[in-house]
Amino acid sequence: MHRDLKLENIIIDDRNNIKLIDFGFAIPTYPGEKLKTCCGTPSYMAPEVCQRKEYSGFQTDIWSLGIIMFVMLTGTHPFKGANEKDLFAKISRGMFRIPETLDFEVKRLIGKILVLDADKRPRAIDVLNDRWFKS
Repeated sequence: MHRDLKLENIIIDDRNNIKLIDFGFAIPTYPGEKLKTCCGTPSYMAPEVCQRKEYSGFQTDIWSLGIIMFVMLTGTHPFKGANEKDLFAKISRGMFRIPETLDFEVKRLIGKILVLDADKRPRAIDVLNDRWFKS
């Protein structure tokens, strides 16, 4: 698990290959394994990490992917706070607004990814096989 997926940790090389960098928080995990360390960048953290609960690295990385998609498509973060405590409270409530100008399919996909219940988030393969990704 990367555990710090964010725009700043994605680079594009001279051949337009996308690469992840900064594996400082990355660790190997197994399906079903729960992690406890609170790490990452606050505006990309999943609710369960903000709440300092045990979490699945797979599901928290999917959450971060949803934040990355949102930022790339809108130019803004879905959750904003006056300070870290306020930001974590907003993330924990899961309340955000997707601009109406976005395509219905991508709004549907982001809505499926940014859900509070980590067990209801899609797997990486489900995201890659989504209609929006394939179009």
